[in-house]
Amino acid sequence: MKKTTIATTVALALGLMGAQAYAAPAIQPVDTKAVTTNMEVKDLGTNFYDKYVKQFVYNEKGDIVGIKLSASLDTTWVHNVGAQESVTINGKKASGQVMVDGNHILVPFRAVTEGLGYKLTWNQAEKSSTAVKGDKMVTAMLNKDEYRQAEDILHLGKAALLKEQTLYVPLQFVSNVLHAGVTIDANGLIEIERQDPQDSFDGMHWVIVVNGEGLGVDKKDVYTTEHNVMVPVEEIGKALGYKVEKNEKTGAYEFSRAAKWIALKEGDTKASVGKMLVELKEAAAVKNGKLYMPVDSLGDVFGVKFGIDPTGVIGISEGTEGKEDPNQTPQDSFGGMHWVLVVNGEGLGEISKEVFTTEHNVMVPIEEIGKALGYKVEKNDKTGAYEFMRGARWIALKEGDKRASVAKMFVELKEAPVVKNGKLFIPLDSMQDVFGAKFGVDPTGVVGISDQK
Repeated sequence: MKKTTIATTVALALGLMGAQAYAAPAIQPVDTKAVTTNMEVKDLGTNFYDKYVKQFVYNEKGDIVGIKLSASLDTTWVHNVGAQESVTINGKKASGQVMVDGNHILVPFRAVTEGLGYKLTWNQAEKSSTAVKGDKMVTAMLNKDEYRQAEDILHLGKAALLKEQTLYVPLQFVSNVLHAGVTIDANGLIEIERQDPQDSFDGMHWVIVVNGEGLGVDKKDVYTTEHNVMVPVEEIGKALGYKVEKNEKTGAYEFSRAAKWIALKEGDTKASVGKMLVELKEAAAVKNGKLYMPVDSLGDVFGVKFGIDPTGVIGISEGTEGKEDPNQTPQDSFGGMHWVLVVNGEGLGEISKEVFTTEHNVMVPIEEIGKALGYKVEKNDKTGAYEFMRGARWIALKEGDKRASVAKMFVELKEAPVVKNGKLFIPLDSMQDVFGAKFGVDPTGVVGISDQK
């Protein structure tokens, strides 16, 4: 087994009230106020007492002029954490006493894992508990700082312990081993949310876009084998303008469009393309009455370009070699893309056409993207800033200002926002820094943006 040491740190992000993010800062602070509301802790490390609460320093006008560090964490807050008799998992309370042991927050192993959908077994000889969900398996060993995940052994700085017949593990076990989101508020309440992975080959929320149009197929209609992503080729063929029929005599699915003819057959690793045989990456398969083929073979068979971005969007596009439209704009240059915006699996439609490029960046219409991400968007007429609000999260962007305010902290943008045709645009490369969203651009011009957990 591989041994992996996890070294994470406490991030105490404090919400602010009443500060003007775009006011000019004074040179010297004349007044200080410690803000202690909306404390959020993610990816807790092993020594949170060694970290300090960030306190913002204001001048007499209320402008933020700096940050200082307090001498210690709030003891009342620490007491509140240890007094919790339950944790909230995916919006539901799960009974289980929370413990503070030295420099560590501990949570009950059974309550957390079962709340996240795992089934438990106990190994008396090894004195370990194993949690299993699908193909995922994690193990905590009593009195040992060893947490197994697949072939890895992770060290979190604190051994699992038994108290009143309950096995406890450090809270970072939840984020670093179970890969769930962890939040602690100012009252010490712990919330845990399952995070469905988007970064593993078989964990994608798939979306298929053909020539800029989403197919609307269920994400379950794409599946993976050991080496390939398998896509429903009948729907893709129809979206490309082919007539699709099954030949009952040969068992082949035939795709015809003008002079082009293609035949695919279940179990056959060769496709007939204009009576020539083309080798597929994997044999075509029928599942739930639909024909599938490897996405990697689409180019060889249909003459299309394709790409998969980090958010799970599969973009498929015909260039000039496809339908041979003499007026079609090429897709192979940075400034010549037919852009398609897809946010959390949903296409934004006509607004995608307003994406434009500068010398170094792709500029995207952030108001529409923000709304698609669930933000309320308003323009502050006093400051001129566009404000985005969702829950406790607050973001402000201003035309011409390379700094965005994110929870009253400044984040540097790759390029200053601009207003064009009455809409605010920011660089796509700044989406993650500002909104915490993943993004990707595939070779067909599909821009995938996702902040789903």
